[in-house]
Amino acid sequence: MRQFLLIFVFFTLMLSCKSTTNNLSSEELNKLANQENHYRGDFYYTEDAAVFTTPTEIYGVTLDGKALELVNKIARIKKDQYDLVEVIVKGNLNPKAEEKEGWDMILTIDEIVYVSDKASKADLKILRTE
Repeated sequence: MRQFLLIFVFFTLMLSCKSTTNNLSSEELNKLANQENHYRGDFYYTEDAAVFTTPTEIYGVTLDGKALELVNKIARIKKDQYDLVEVIVKGNLNPKAEEKEGWDMILTIDEIVYVSDKASKADLKILRTE
């Protein structure tokens, strides 16, 4: 009986922690993205940098705890190292420090609002042939 109770509690916790934001409609996603300090775009990460792209802008991303949390969330979604994943994040944009290299604007993520459950479709894919 005790094992059954533990298993029941475990599965209840797993179900309650599951995010329901992946089931949002396009209209609901647009409402989320149009809130103040919310950004919708594709997230890309390498060991050297993180980049956030929108249809009109590209931002560097501050590699802090929230960014690394997002990296872990998209790791299970990416099929190869070049995949981009659509996300909505809440954060702040600031100009990069003059002495640093990189994108002109840096996004610091405060909250992860939405993570797509699949990689974004590539605009261009270059296949190498030998």
